[in-house]
Amino acid sequence: MATVGNARARWEEYKNAKPPVWIGKKCNMFGLPWTFTTYMLNEDCLYIMTGILTHRIDEVRLFRIKDLSLEQTITDRIFGIGTIHIDSIDTSMHSFDLVNIKECKAVRNAAATLIAKARENAKIIEYLNAPVVIQQK
Repeated sequence: MATVGNARARWEEYKNAKPPVWIGKKCNMFGLPWTFTTYMLNEDCLYIMTGILTHRIDEVRLFRIKDLSLEQTITDRIFGIGTIHIDSIDTSMHSFDLVNIKECKAVRNAAATLIAKARENAKIIEYLNAPVVIQQK
């Protein structure tokens, strides 16, 4: 998590370090981005910036994400939004949601592809529902 004073500068650093695959904002129930939560996905991490006066940035490495699920109510489908639920083994963010995002199916599919690639690159497999790192000699 970035400190309060430099969160906006840190966000720009993250954005410029590796090109984001997707940047989106949490929308209201009508699909309009009138909130203060921004999501960014690149090939290594998922970043979530929240707040208007006090910014907070949370970061989850993609190889730590265990499960993705998509939820769309009938109202969500009408307005073209959805919520992606994420379960991870991250110490600070075990279970969280990307709430009311546009193009949720495309974002979920892109995230699933990047997560699989990140887990492969980190040499992580699942054994009895727990991730295990494979050491190469």
